[in-house]
Amino acid sequence: MPRTPHPIQTVRDRIRGAAFSAFLDKGYEGTSTREIAARARVSKQKIYQLYKDREAMLADCIKSTAERARRPLVLRSVSDADGLKAALEEFGKSFVLELSQPNVVAVFRLAILETQKSPQAVRALNTLGREASMKALSEFLRQAQRARLLAPGDPKTMASQFISLLWGGVMLSLLLGTRKAPSPGEARIRARAATAALLSLHGLGGKIGA
Repeated sequence: MPRTPHPIQTVRDRIRGAAFSAFLDKGYEGTSTREIAARARVSKQKIYQLYKDREAMLADCIKSTAERARRPLVLRSVSDADGLKAALEEFGKSFVLELSQPNVVAVFRLAILETQKSPQAVRALNTLGREASMKALSEFLRQAQRARLLAPGDPKTMASQFISLLWGGVMLSLLLGTRKAPSPGEARIRARAATAALLSLHGLGGKIGA
């Protein structure tokens, strides 16, 4: 039997959704608490019971989007070279697709505009699909080293290299509106190229990715 959402959480979701749409429509400075309350069909008092101020609402919008974007980014344990290659390619494809979603790009754009005014937004933006994913990827690469599937080295550096190889200038192009979000096929090609490059740099004697 499905679990009934907690009433407070339901109201919070409505307020978050209303705040997100208002921020995108009118900008952070152009959005009042009254506007958010009207869109969410709640009182201003209810908003202040859940959020200290608009900055907290903006940070929550970013955090919520980040959590949704990270959800599919799972790395399974591997014990052989083929498994390592396949896991990296699947992770890379999911990473590109999830962080290219219009709502994620919109949050990036919004947060960048507000970074000078909102320290919370800066902190939340830093977690958007990257911080937790980098941590998970670093640990995965560390495990691959223990299994003697990767050469010795700093897993965090390797993870950063992989994301850079994978991501390139995609987000900048999306933010500037000069390209469309990658298709699943394009994301797969990027993931395979990034995986091949990483394994060429850190594989053991060319045994991986051959």
